[in-house]
Amino acid sequence: MPRLSTCIAILALVAGPVAANAGPILEDTGAVDRDIRCAPQVSQAIAQFNIDPQDVTSYSVLPVKQLREGSNLITGWEAYLNRKSCPGTTVIQMKRDCEVIRRYGSGGC
Repeated sequence: MPRLSTCIAILALVAGPVAANAGPILEDTGAVDRDIRCAPQVSQAIAQFNIDPQDVTSYSVLPVKQLREGSNLITGWEAYLNRKSCPGTTVIQMKRDCEVIRRYGSGGC
């Protein structure tokens, strides 16, 4: 399996400058990212919340959508981190502009 830094380099060619700015913390995790959106902020949050980058096995960033019929408005983002040290998930909630709001754990994380 290719390292995350290799994946980021490939995504940078396809997706443009956002992918190239994933941040050093995430590059060190070896985690597989399904979506590079908000990657610099997720990387910063991992450092801010004292999460060992080597503990992150995978992560994904998913949109939070407005709950109204017919609406497709994205109101924010959530990064879900899977870690070696706990069976659950660490969630990092962010605003639409990827500003980190808070972090919480589920399932023992």
